[in-house]
Amino acid sequence: MKGTPHEHALLAAKWLHCGDDSRWSDFPRYWMAFNALYNAVRENRAPEVDAVTKVIRLFFDAPAAQDCLTNIGPYTAALIALPPGDDRFSPTSPNYRQKSTAFVSQFQGSADPVERLAAVMAIVYLVRCNLMHGSKDPTVMRDQNLVAACTPILAVLVPRLENIMYGYHDVPVR
Repeated sequence: MKGTPHEHALLAAKWLHCGDDSRWSDFPRYWMAFNALYNAVRENRAPEVDAVTKVIRLFFDAPAAQDCLTNIGPYTAALIALPPGDDRFSPTSPNYRQKSTAFVSQFQGSADPVERLAAVMAIVYLVRCNLMHGSKDPTVMRDQNLVAACTPILAVLVPRLENIMYGYHDVPVR
């Protein structure tokens, strides 16, 4: 986010006083847990999004992925209806939704539930990047809608992945 120090202070004040919507506080908590899980498969210097999708591909079988997709269906539909942009670009830039629309195409173009779930998590990763790097505003409706879609997705997926991975004792997966 570019802007004056004053504009950054105003955004910080919104974060400090944004109310008690638990989705905003739950999103980073679930993401930190997910980060702990996908770091088990992250290769040195590989893009983080690669680990996000790799952990899904390695640990979810088709039935488990389909069960997750079924449970997160309404949230996924809301998320891909207007995919998130990359806030490093201007919303008018042709690159603004390039990554997210590619992941939406992967989601819609695959019959494999594991690949579809991996694509969903890649889109959630884009929201996470914007949120954690200061480009989301808790008072903006679009940002509220993105967090309202992503937090329940994480709430379903992260505990399931944790349970799956919990059974892998002394098994290196990199």
